[in-house]
Amino acid sequence: VLARVLWYIFSPIFFENKIPFPQKIKKFILVIFGAQIGEGVVIKPSVQIKYPWNLYVGNYVWLGEKCWIDNLDIVQIESNVCISQGSMLETGSHNFKLESFELITKPIKIGSNSWIGCRCLVLPGADIKKGSIFYGGSIINKNSMPNKSLK
Repeated sequence: VLARVLWYIFSPIFFENKIPFPQKIKKFILVIFGAQIGEGVVIKPSVQIKYPWNLYVGNYVWLGEKCWIDNLDIVQIESNVCISQGSMLETGSHNFKLESFELITKPIKIGSNSWIGCRCLVLPGADIKKGSIFYGGSIINKNSMPNKSLK
């Protein structure tokens, strides 16, 4: 509970605003909160990360402005990935068929050398294969095929 409260204090100050804090500071804070962050990671201003302890980021990953990683479950981003501005990674939903509206979570994995275009929505359970390219505005679920693939 304490970690969550502290994160709710640190996140708006260092991540969710327009101030371009140095990458080393952002990486340090994420690691303190349990994230695994590789080398050369760029986190642009106005990025929201729900729970850093559920975040695994490889080397040379770019998180564009206004990305939202709503990681109630594990989000694994392998190396050399670009998540363009305004994209959302959503690991949770609710079972609307039940009166209790139970929370359902599934992890997201994004393979290396992939590009997630601006304002994409990555849904729970998505497993994006290595070298995938999704154009801006794509809705990506576990059955989505990339628009292109790098070999």
